[in-house]
Amino acid sequence: MHLGHNNPRHTYHMRDNDGEDRVLEETVLEKDLGLHIDNKLSFHQHVNQAVTKGNRILGLIKRTFVSRDRNIIKRLYTTMVRPILEYGNAPRLHQFACDIDKLERVQRRATKLCTDLRELSYKERLQNLKLPSLYYRRQRGDMIQVYKILTGRDNIHQDTLLPLSHSTRTRGHSLKLEKKFARLNIRKHSFGPRVVNSWNSLPTWVVEAKDMNDFKSKIDQFWKDRHYITRPTHATSMFIRYERESQA
Repeated sequence: MHLGHNNPRHTYHMRDNDGEDRVLEETVLEKDLGLHIDNKLSFHQHVNQAVTKGNRILGLIKRTFVSRDRNIIKRLYTTMVRPILEYGNAPRLHQFACDIDKLERVQRRATKLCTDLRELSYKERLQNLKLPSLYYRRQRGDMIQVYKILTGRDNIHQDTLLPLSHSTRTRGHSLKLEKKFARLNIRKHSFGPRVVNSWNSLPTWVVEAKDMNDFKSKIDQFWKDRHYITRPTHATSMFIRYERESQA
């Protein structure tokens, strides 16, 4: 797989067991550990596969379970469907509005299975079910992953991926991350650079939580006004610029 616009696209060879020299075929899409990676790192194919599988399971739930009780539907969705939509969130780029909407549309469909909530708007259905949006779950998941790395819970070289800032010219907590310049948007929206601003904006009482459960509870408390946001609240060059009414 050749990555980058200026890639010289060399041809690579490998000898087989018989000692014969074989040319390695070029590929534009590969699946590794359940994550579909293409040569442009757009992850469109991964999102499409997750959406297709999620909708298929929702259809199975709709045909199999007669009850439309909100607690049952919520339990089935969060157990069987949402993990599929959220798989690979940390390494995946979240820069395209079309992909964000595709994923959120699956959850929108799941909330409509509750007959007593069907006439409400999507945001009102989420509030009644106490079900955060997938967009919020991705932001929260990024912060949880940063917390794991900085506290040594994940065996990742922290100084390389998330170096701490030693600047004393700005306010903030003692675990501020260094903001590195990213010229390309594909780099800007990768895990390391994209989490810096959100993490640095957290207060000290959140980032210095005593354990993982304490951190999750505190970040939910601090971001309580973001639980049902389904799209970024600010425009960026990487998000596709189009407006569409949220469909109930």
